[in-house]
Amino acid sequence: LEIAQKLYEKKLVTYPRTGSRYIPEDVFAEIPKLLAFIGSLPEWKEKVNPKAVPTRRSVDGGKVTDHHALLVTGEKPLFLSKEDNIIYQMIAGRMIEAFSEKCVKDTATVTAECAGVE
Repeated sequence: LEIAQKLYEKKLVTYPRTGSRYIPEDVFAEIPKLLAFIGSLPEWKEKVNPKAVPTRRSVDGGKVTDHHALLVTGEKPLFLSKEDNIIYQMIAGRMIEAFSEKCVKDTATVTAECAGVE
């Protein structure tokens, strides 16, 4: 929390002292721009699809109390300490997860036969 507070004071992330995992509708309008920003960072360049449409599963103004979910702000994270950068990247990664499509898993059924027994 201490590092997140420092990032907030540097205007790199939104208010960190929140338990909310949701954002209101008006904040969702900014999400495509913020995801594009994250995708421009070297750490995430290959991991963010710039053409992807953000999902709305984290949008619920009714579940937001005083402060919405923790987000990056779009300010470049310059000159961060190693620890500060780790926390910043965790927040960015969680944002990507929150607004990406659900994970698609491949499943396969394998049937084996040995000596006539399946």
